[in-house]
Amino acid sequence: MLALAGVPDSDLLFVGGGANQDQDGSLGGIARVRLASSGVTIDAVDPIASGLVNAAVRALAYCPASGSDAAVADVLLAAMGTASFASSSAGGVIRITDATGSAPSATLVMDIPTTMPVNDLRAHCASGTVYVGAGSNSGGPSGTLYRSTNGGASFAPVPISAPGLPPSLNVQVVAIDPDDSRHVLVAGHSEGWIVETTDGGASWSLVNGPTVPGGRNFLSEGVGDLEIPPLASPLVSRSTAAAPAGLLVSTGGGLYTGGASSGGGGKRLQRGRRVRRRRPLH
Repeated sequence: MLALAGVPDSDLLFVGGGANQDQDGSLGGIARVRLASSGVTIDAVDPIASGLVNAAVRALAYCPASGSDAAVADVLLAAMGTASFASSSAGGVIRITDATGSAPSATLVMDIPTTMPVNDLRAHCASGTVYVGAGSNSGGPSGTLYRSTNGGASFAPVPISAPGLPPSLNVQVVAIDPDDSRHVLVAGHSEGWIVETTDGGASWSLVNGPTVPGGRNFLSEGVGDLEIPPLASPLVSRSTAAAPAGLLVSTGGGLYTGGASSGGGGKRLQRGRRVRRRRPLH
């Protein structure tokens, strides 16, 4: 698998990888790559955080020095899955400061338990808010959503509860509204349960319930990516930042967009062009 994070207005690109099979993976790595002026070839590869990367890198998030909250400026965050098929093997989050500088400094964030895979992470650079999704299907689905308000330096669990939602959701995908850090969507379990909060996790509502009327079941592969386009995006039209009409859902069965409410299943997911599942480019 491959995870990418670009540096705005720069020829730098962060690349993370490692073999991945279902929730598990082999030893991976993170590199800072400098592209040639043509943008097609690579001029240099600079491995970073080598001593801490002990599992496949499943996701990267980078916040630039300019325009970001001071807590997350020029910070790269990496999510690691497990190192073997045993779900108790190492996972976790690595935080790298001075990511584009001459001496990047990497630390393992101790608030994220290393007993299950970390599947996804997203950063809201303007506010310094970071969300991390962890979980596994091993021994029955279970997982946790974590939130940081200081640029990923520390995290606390965020309980997820909504009518009809299974307990202990295996949090596989996270999306943050670029216009509102309190508006977050989370997808979990292989069936593709999707829930939404507009108040930073104080309350949740069901967007897609695979087993309720109006819901869709994505049992083949679950949800691979969630995106909330910004209000200024020409792709969608939303009346408010909290309205998920522009929600994009990538699954093993195709691409879907969020629509109006549809009873017990939450917001309707309308079928779009079929696409191959891939990890998000953060």
